[in-house]
Amino acid sequence: MYSRHQHKRSRSPDQKIKLHVSNLPVEFPRGQLITLFSNYGHVGNVRIIRNGPKGFPLKHNCYAFVEMETLTEAQKAVEDLNTRGWDVSLSKDSKFELAHPAEIIWPGFLTRCNSFRVSVNAKIVKGNAYGFFKRQYTIDISHRARVSDMPNSPPKLLITLEAAKEDDKPIFMEHIHYFQRKERIGIASIEGETLFIIPPGEKAEGIYEKMRLDQMIGQMWGDKEKGIQQRGIQDANELFRPENTFVIAPAP
Repeated sequence: MYSRHQHKRSRSPDQKIKLHVSNLPVEFPRGQLITLFSNYGHVGNVRIIRNGPKGFPLKHNCYAFVEMETLTEAQKAVEDLNTRGWDVSLSKDSKFELAHPAEIIWPGFLTRCNSFRVSVNAKIVKGNAYGFFKRQYTIDISHRARVSDMPNSPPKLLITLEAAKEDDKPIFMEHIHYFQRKERIGIASIEGETLFIIPPGEKAEGIYEKMRLDQMIGQMWGDKEKGIQQRGIQDANELFRPENTFVIAPAP
């Protein structure tokens, strides 16, 4: 016989975990967002914000709020989607707190030329090392670029770079001063990925607010992340192919 006590009670609205999804294309359909987060657990209310504070439509990117049922589901969604190029975080007004994944440290060398080779430690701030980064021995940043040359889409990886030892600091600081004087950023190609190395300054602080003056910031993009793809999806599972990040499909 049916009993209402057999029903599993769900969290009340103020108990659900609210996630913030940034940098969505303005036409991104709500149904696709629900499909995406459903792969990690039960999805509650989903709101896509397409208008600014004054009510005008957002021109370039919109953002969304997605409610998840449990912290475990929310944690899994944040960690997995951020490694795929999305920008997902806990909403600022949330009463909960997600665990911070352990930092991955990559020890290697940074060089501009033979006389300016210095050992560094790279710490992963956001994203995934993708294996090849751990295998990389030396990063050559002898090529320079302008800040405006960086892609507009969210990077797949954000790292901090700092001198590995106290004795390495003078040479590392020379790298920093070199790019500051030139008003340029370093650029390196690693197995088809593009890594931009940014010295301390207004741009770097805007990317990572905990930036120190003895650090540089690295942001990495793959060739397919340099622009938002504009094609439909036939199968919802395609969302989990990294090269299909931020695809736009017809609204359900």
